[in-house]
Amino acid sequence: MNCKGLSIALGGGLLVLTLLPGLAMADVMNYPGSICEPEGRDNVGYIARNYQGTFNYHYQQTDRKVVCPVVRKNPYTTSGARSIRVRIKRQSGAGSRAVSCEAVARDVRGREVSSSGTRSTTQYGNSELYFTLGQSAYLGSFEVRCTLPYESGVLGYSVSEY
Repeated sequence: MNCKGLSIALGGGLLVLTLLPGLAMADVMNYPGSICEPEGRDNVGYIARNYQGTFNYHYQQTDRKVVCPVVRKNPYTTSGARSIRVRIKRQSGAGSRAVSCEAVARDVRGREVSSSGTRSTTQYGNSELYFTLGQSAYLGSFEVRCTLPYESGVLGYSVSEY
């Protein structure tokens, strides 16, 4: 192979690699529900995690709260999240109580910058809740917070940033 052909091939490859990171920003990041943590000391010991997700299976049958972390793909933007989808499982032990969740953006000091507002479902079985976040903070974080009635849980969640 001559040097001219080699330099064109390498240059073309570098051009493609340079363009790919910009295209990849729209990728969806998927998270298992099992990485959600109890929110606050009152909920520690009442949340069960397994290969399916994070669940409230405690015998007291009271609502429990969890926080699900999001690793931002592009922490340098302030335009929020295009979509956040939370997959929920709600069983008959929940009775009439709803599973409710909200998405929150925080700044580097942990202060809330924006919230999606609360969404909820009383549907039995598997369902999904959808959110958007209109604003985020430079180098800030996202989180999903859910209130789980008895026999309910977070199976997983996904985030697509702008």
